[in-house]
Amino acid sequence: MKNILLIEPNYANKYPPIGLMKIAIPPYAWRQGAFFKGDLKDLVIDELWQDCLQDLIFIDPSVNWNVKQATIKKFIKTKNSQLLNDLNLETSKAEILVLGKLYNYADIFKKKLYVKSPKFDRIYVTTLFTFYWKITIETIQFCKKLVKQPDQLFIGGVLASLLHKEVEEATGITPFQGILDKAGILDPDNPIAKDIIIDNLPLDYSILNEIDYDYPTKSAYFTFMTKGCTRKCAFLFSSYS
Repeated sequence: MKNILLIEPNYANKYPPIGLMKIAIPPYAWRQGAFFKGDLKDLVIDELWQDCLQDLIFIDPSVNWNVKQATIKKFIKTKNSQLLNDLNLETSKAEILVLGKLYNYADIFKKKLYVKSPKFDRIYVTTLFTFYWKITIETIQFCKKLVKQPDQLFIGGVLASLLHKEVEEATGITPFQGILDKAGILDPDNPIAKDIIIDNLPLDYSILNEIDYDYPTKSAYFTFMTKGCTRKCAFLFSSYS
């Protein structure tokens, strides 16, 4: 099972990312990963916490480390030694080993050592309005550090379609242009996915429960009657949600 991440840049918007919600549907749901929208440093902290938790359980399984999650995450992010007082580590038989492990993960975050061992096999980044250029490009650049292979970072959406060349020049990643209306566009070599048209898939609304961001239209059901414009004005471009 591949570890796949769906990302929407942390801009304000009313509607959820329809494109990502379709990609989350089988066969693209063969993913061990998540949908994320927020500060990408928090995503890194979440990933480090998962590794740290396994190490702590191995060191001292008698402690319920999950109840200390918030404090440990904050320590990894800030390396503020005062936070350690809230963990009551003196109750652990392996206090020294636990402290060493916590400082180790704090150093991994502070020194950005996590970029040496990226976890995600594939990352999909959606884009929206062109005036969100700065945050979108920053998101793509950050995601380059989190994916194992650069060619497994997929960028699509409105901005990526309208400013196709500009995005490639700014990031070194060639974005997808247009809509996913043909079979096998993303996975031509996948025997299961090669015959599926992603644009025809239903939406996986469950991924919206994985994030804290509250879309004003979160409880709505999305459908459509037509796509695009029937007119052929030179300034109109095709794009997908």
